[in-house]
Amino acid sequence: MEIQESPARSLHVGPLPVGCQQCIKGQKAVIFAGGSCTQPRDCHWYCPISKERKDPTSFFINERLIHEDTDLIREIEAIDAKGISFTGGDPLGYAFPQVIHWLKFLKQERGMRLHAHLYTNGINATLGKMEQLANAGLNEIRFHPPMHGLSRVKFAINRIPDVGMEIPAIPTRKYIKYMKKVVRFLEKIGANFLNLNEFEFSVTNATALKERGFQLKQGTMAAVDGSETAALEILEWHNARQNEHVSIHYCPIITKDEYQLRNRYLRRAANTRLPHESPTPEGTLLFGKHVSVTGHEMMELRQLLQRLSMDYPRTSVHHEGHGQDLIHQQDELVVVFHKEFLQEKRLKLFAMKHGHGKRTGLVEAIPVEPRQECEFTPITLL
Repeated sequence: MEIQESPARSLHVGPLPVGCQQCIKGQKAVIFAGGSCTQPRDCHWYCPISKERKDPTSFFINERLIHEDTDLIREIEAIDAKGISFTGGDPLGYAFPQVIHWLKFLKQERGMRLHAHLYTNGINATLGKMEQLANAGLNEIRFHPPMHGLSRVKFAINRIPDVGMEIPAIPTRKYIKYMKKVVRFLEKIGANFLNLNEFEFSVTNATALKERGFQLKQGTMAAVDGSETAALEILEWHNARQNEHVSIHYCPIITKDEYQLRNRYLRRAANTRLPHESPTPEGTLLFGKHVSVTGHEMMELRQLLQRLSMDYPRTSVHHEGHGQDLIHQQDELVVVFHKEFLQEKRLKLFAMKHGHGKRTGLVEAIPVEPRQECEFTPITLL
């Protein structure tokens, strides 16, 4: 074996888990099974989950709030997902009955080829729950147990097809020693892999990390300094041992942001874009936007867009969130349209005439529902 670099700039010794292979291609739909968690002492202080998601009854698939089973299907179709993952909180806790239901439902609706993996701290793991997950079709399980709770990983051996652990690469000598202990443990019980994530700052854990002396890696927005070095030490140590039974995969933040997330957005943009939206290589969508359309101004804008539509499809002008032709609607305050309209001098003159130079312009949005605007360029700067 040797240390290899994946197409997504992560590093690994041995084959990548199937869940990781799909994830870096943007093919995984992530099901957040509520924020309920037992708050293990070893890891609660660095948990990166937002306060909003710590609600035990808030269920999401990617960025979509789950109200009913069909929401799962809609999101899976939107990104043309080849697999799903369950995370939280702890999917083996409060939400476990719901997790089993969704796993069975999706395997039935999308077929057994839909790859499914699950993350858990293992505190709620039992032989019975592993049997239920196996019978429902779970393909892979990833444990992040307390440092003195490794034994619960054994419950999944010979029940779930692929068993491993996923932990952060915390850059302390004590934790590096622990990571080596984990590798030996996984080898001993016949597990398949260890995933090491780059340790990271978040809004919810920043204070705790700083109090413990961790610092931000220079040139990054979230990576903890020294984490990658610690992960490389483990990879090199394991590679020198030439043990082929357990794979190790180091996943840096750049892999999640520039590959996993970007590729998922590219897939979603391609499958959900409306006629007025133009996809970008980054996976975002571009379109024009005009705000505060009322009264006489609305009539003038309608007439202008009718004339502009002579050169573009009528369906390239929409009400935000409705996907309907503007010409048939008169009561919306926000209209969106194809970005090419912004190059028309007539629209620029209209915006300036009504003092809307800063409220008419080009929007770049993340292709989720509803669209999340990440940048707005006024028409006066185009």
